[in-house]
Amino acid sequence: MGIVQGVGFRPFVYNKALEYNLKGWVNNCESTVVIMIEGEKNHIKCFIKDIVHNPPSIAYIEKIKIKPCKVKGYEDFRILPSTSMTPTICFLSPDIATCDECMKEVLNPESRRYRYPFTNCTQCGPRYSIIKELPYDRKNTTMSMFPMCTECEKEYNNPGDRRFHTQPNCCKECGPQVEFIDSDNKKKYDNPIKSAVSMIKQGKIVGIKGLGGFHLCCDAINKNTINTLRIRKKRPNKPLAIMAKNLESAKKIAYINTKEEQILTGRQKPIVLLKKRVSNILPSNIASDQRYIGIMLPYTPLHYLLFDESIEYLVMTSGNLNGQPLAYKNNEAIKSLGNICDYFLTHNREIHMPIDDSVVKVIEDKLMVIRLARGYAPYHVKMDSNKEILALGGQQKSTICVLKNKYAVISNYIGDLGDYDTYERYQKTIDNILNIYITIPDRLIHDLHPLYDSTRYAHEQSIRSIGVQHHYAHMLSCMVEHNINKKVIGVIYDGTGLGYDGAIWGGEFLIGDRKSYKRAAHLKYVTLQGGDITVKEPLRSGVSFLVSSGIEPEKYIKGVNRDRIQLLKEALNSDFNCFQSSSMGRFFDGISALIGLCNYNTYDGEAPIILENNTEPGVTQLYSYDIDYINSEWLINYSKIIQGIIDDMEQGISIPIISSKFHNTVIDFTINMVDGLSEESGIVDVVLSGGVFQNSYLLSGIYRRLKGSGYNTYFNEMIPINDGGLSLGQIAIEDDKFGGGK
Repeated sequence: MGIVQGVGFRPFVYNKALEYNLKGWVNNCESTVVIMIEGEKNHIKCFIKDIVHNPPSIAYIEKIKIKPCKVKGYEDFRILPSTSMTPTICFLSPDIATCDECMKEVLNPESRRYRYPFTNCTQCGPRYSIIKELPYDRKNTTMSMFPMCTECEKEYNNPGDRRFHTQPNCCKECGPQVEFIDSDNKKKYDNPIKSAVSMIKQGKIVGIKGLGGFHLCCDAINKNTINTLRIRKKRPNKPLAIMAKNLESAKKIAYINTKEEQILTGRQKPIVLLKKRVSNILPSNIASDQRYIGIMLPYTPLHYLLFDESIEYLVMTSGNLNGQPLAYKNNEAIKSLGNICDYFLTHNREIHMPIDDSVVKVIEDKLMVIRLARGYAPYHVKMDSNKEILALGGQQKSTICVLKNKYAVISNYIGDLGDYDTYERYQKTIDNILNIYITIPDRLIHDLHPLYDSTRYAHEQSIRSIGVQHHYAHMLSCMVEHNINKKVIGVIYDGTGLGYDGAIWGGEFLIGDRKSYKRAAHLKYVTLQGGDITVKEPLRSGVSFLVSSGIEPEKYIKGVNRDRIQLLKEALNSDFNCFQSSSMGRFFDGISALIGLCNYNTYDGEAPIILENNTEPGVTQLYSYDIDYINSEWLINYSKIIQGIIDDMEQGISIPIISSKFHNTVIDFTINMVDGLSEESGIVDVVLSGGVFQNSYLLSGIYRRLKGSGYNTYFNEMIPINDGGLSLGQIAIEDDKFGGGK
C-alpha cells in the first residue's frame, strides 16, 4: 500500500520476480498492488527486501502485509488485469516532471520520439491531472481516447522496456498532438512549436496548455511585452514566475544553495522563491522592488522545446484572469484569455483535474510549500482515526481534505471561493476526490465564519456539519504534519479568522491539543473600519492603529487625500461599519502604510511583502512595547511601537531600519510571550502557523530564538502555513464540542 500505481511498480515487481526465478502474478487492486509469489525461500526473502528497500524512485510504500498461501504451482510470473474491492485508502500519484531518459529521446534526431512533446515513461509524466478513477489503468485516464500504435504496444508489453505498462505511453503516431492558432481560433499554423517560439521572439503573448492547465507565456527579457501582459491581465505589481532554460541559466539571475538546487531540479520541479541577483539580464518589471523571484525549470517536453539558443528565460504565469481559476479547457481558455493572448499553443489531451504550479521556498534549510499543487498534491498524511470526514477549508487559498481509514488526503490549491468560477472548481474537486476515494463522509468540517462559501457549501448538504475556529485549525495543521499528540503553545499569526467572541482574530497565542484549546494571549484589539475591504486597503489599518494609539493620522499617512483620511476617522469615531480585530496581518499592513510603502494592495499580501523586502541585515534595535494582563488574558499592547515608529520617522530614520526594528519587535514580544506561557503551563513544544509566517525574516527570527532557548519548535513545511493548510487542521480535531474554543 502507498503510492504504487502510476510509478512503474508492477513492471518493477515483474522484473524482480524474473531475477529471483519466482512464479506467480502481480496486479493493481484499487489503491494497492497485490503480489502472489512462489519459489525458493531465500529468493523470496531477497525479493521482498528489494521491493521494500529499493522500489522505483517515485514510489512510496506506506504499508506491506505478508501472509502465507497454499502453493498453486504457477508456471511463470505474469501481470494480471486490475481488480476491484473495497479499498482501504487510495494513494494517488502526483504529476511528475519529465525524466532525463525521456528528454534524451526527445532531443535525439534518431529517436522515433524526436521533438514529441508528450513523451513519458513509468518514471515521469501525467498522473493526477489525467486520472478519472482508480485503478490507474489507461482506460481510466484521459489517454483512453488514444489507442496505442504497434510500436508503443510492443514497449508496453515488453518486460525489459522502461515503458512496460506505462499507462500514458504514446508517440507522434498514436498520441496527443499540439496545435498553434491565433486568438480568434481561425488561423492554424504548421509546425506548431516552432511557430510558437517564433511568435514569442517577436514579442507576442502565447497561451500554452501544459500539464495541468494554461500558462501565459512571453519572452522574459522583453520589457515592453511584459508591460503589455501586465496591462492585459490587470496585474500591475505582482511578481511574475520565470521558467529558466536550465539550472545554469537560473543561477545567473538568482542565488541558489544546495537545498534549493535539489528542489529546483527534482522530480516535482515547482516554482522556487529564490533571492534575486543584481543583474541586467531580466527587466525590472518582472519583479519590481522584490528581493525574491519565482523560478522553475522546464518540466514537460513541450516546455523544453520552447527554448532555443536565443531564448533563455520565459515568463510562465498562470493562465487566468485576475482572481479567476486556472483555464484548462481549450475552448474556454481561448474565450477567457483571448484578450490577453495573441496566440495559443494547445493540444488535444484532456486535463481531467486542473492543477497549478506548486510554489515553495527554503527556510531554515527546510522545504516550505506555499502553494500545494503540481508535483506534491494530492498529499497523504497518516492519522489515527477510522472516521470518514470531508473538511472544507476556508475562503482564500482553499483546499479540501478527506479522511478515510486512518489517512487524510489534502487536495491541490483551488483558490479564492469568492469568485464564482473558482467556487464551481471547488465543487468539482470535491466531487472528484469523493469519487476516487469512494467515500461518503458522515460529517463535514468547515470554518466558523458564516459568510465563507465553504461554510455555505457545508450548510447546503444533508450531512452533519461542524465549525472549527480558524486559528485553531492552523495550529492543528502543524501538529498533524509533525505528528504531535500533546499540548502545545500555538503562535498563530494570520490575517483574517473569526473568533468565538465575534472579533476577527489573527495575532494569537493558543494553548491546546487535538481535543481542545484556550486563547491565552493575543495582540490587543484595534477597531478597523470597512469589513473585507481592509484586506485590500492597508491605509485603513494604518489610520486605525494610529487613531487607536491616540495619534492624528493626517500628519503621517502619505499619498492619500486628507479628506479620505478624515472620512475614515469619522467612521471610526462613530463606529460605522467597524469591527474589533487582533489580526497580525492587519498590523503589518498598517505599519507598511504608516511608513509610506503601500496604501493599496494590488495582490494578496503586497503591503507586508514590501515591508519585509525593506528590512536591512544587521539591525538589532527594537521598539518598546507593553504586555498587559486583563480579564485573564495577556494582551500585547502596540501603542509604544506605533509611537516609536512615529519618533523615528520624525527623526528621518531610514525605512529599512524602521522596518527591521518593527520586525525585531514582533520577534521579541513573541519570545517573551512564549516564555511567560511556558513558565505558567510547563509546555515546551511550540508550533508556528498562519499566513503571516510566510515572512522569512519573521519566521527565521522567532524559530532560531525559540530553538536556542530549548523549545521544541515546529512550523508547517509540506502543509501550507497559509489558509491552504486549514482543511487538514479542521479534519484533525478529536472533540467536535471544542471546535470553537472556550
